[in-house]
Amino acid sequence: MVKRSFLKRASATAATASAPASSTAS
Repeated sequence: MVKRSFLKRASATAATASAPASSTAS
């Protein structure tokens, strides 16, 4: 349960941090 929640949170964080960075780079 904790692991799953951690992975989900990490995935969301990575997507949130990657989207703006990619947009800015472009």
